[in-house]
Amino acid sequence: MNNAAASTEAPKPAPTHGIFIGKVMNLDGSRLEQKIGRDPRDVMVHGRSTIGGDEVAVGDVVTIIYEMGVGRLSNHEKAFKQHGLGR
Repeated sequence: MNNAAASTEAPKPAPTHGIFIGKVMNLDGSRLEQKIGRDPRDVMVHGRSTIGGDEVAVGDVVTIIYEMGVGRLSNHEKAFKQHGLGR
């Protein structure tokens, strides 16, 4: 028995309402895995078909806001690059 595999928890599926802020850890055609919270096991899985908004890449810090099952993604990295440091 592999103890490392046994102790690994599955990512949590995203709910239909809520706000999630964190780094994108994995990304493919159908899902986005987002690290939330301090615990390294706190990973939320978002279905890409239910999310609209900014483009995203692995490593970007994003906010995903769900309302009635539809998510809106805001990419913090993209906003920082567009607006820069100053006012």
